[in-house]
Amino acid sequence: MKAASQETWGQGRQRCRDSRGSDQGDFGHMPQATRRASETRGDGLFRACDVLIAGVAFLVSLPAIVVAAVGIKLSSKGPVFYRAQRVGRGGRVFTMFKLRTMHEDKEQDPVISTDGDSRAFPFGELLRVLKADDLPQFFNVLRGDMSMVGIRPEDPTIVKRYYAEQHYRIQKRLPGITGLGSLFQYAHLRDLVTVEDPERSYARNLMPTKVALELLYADNRSLGYYLRVLGRTVLWMTRRGLGMALTYPRAELDRVRPTVVPAIGIPYGTANTRAAGVRGVAEAVAEPELVRVSD
Repeated sequence: MKAASQETWGQGRQRCRDSRGSDQGDFGHMPQATRRASETRGDGLFRACDVLIAGVAFLVSLPAIVVAAVGIKLSSKGPVFYRAQRVGRGGRVFTMFKLRTMHEDKEQDPVISTDGDSRAFPFGELLRVLKADDLPQFFNVLRGDMSMVGIRPEDPTIVKRYYAEQHYRIQKRLPGITGLGSLFQYAHLRDLVTVEDPERSYARNLMPTKVALELLYADNRSLGYYLRVLGRTVLWMTRRGLGMALTYPRAELDRVRPTVVPAIGIPYGTANTRAAGVRGVAEAVAEPELVRVSD
């Protein structure tokens, strides 16, 4: 399994085909994130924090993982864990572990899942709401594939189809279990991604602002910022578990609005594209009808 984290996009093509059951196509030449000395400064400190926090969290969460494993086995035929192919730092494909929440024969397409996805079995949907399906990723952190805080790694299909040149900048950092983009998606997935066309509505309405938020963290990473994002994650998960509504801070959305770059391959100029790609998703969240227009 460790070898998967060392594969480049081209080398990972066969693995993607074998693990997902469908050919992802030839990734071809794609921009690779370059890492300057200023971007690697402090990596040792963050790695130490990752190992310490993930190690403790993994041990503490083991009973919950065992309970979830039993629930998955009783709810649906198939393995307990789902091995997702994701694009990490430098464009390398790695295997990200999740608790399986969907019926095994329905995991393939679309690659974007929405709240209330019909492919999920009831117990799996509960795990998704609580984000308990991400608990095995503490192992990814310990293995060095991921950080506790960073970009939320995308499926290779999404990167291949929709990433603009500027979006590749987020690959200069390790992907994370949580991050600003992850929290934005956690709060507003159901507002911005439609059940009818989850992949394209994700690329149009959610991904551009998500990437801009990821870059905000990547460009301003500090230990304090790292800890604040972790604290916000715990708070938001607690609020969601209590049934409370989540709204991403308007000030932070306004801050990244000038840096939002629309996805490629998406028709530009529809009402929902303008809301999410140009004016910023703050308005789209406040005016949900703007993101319900279909092409």
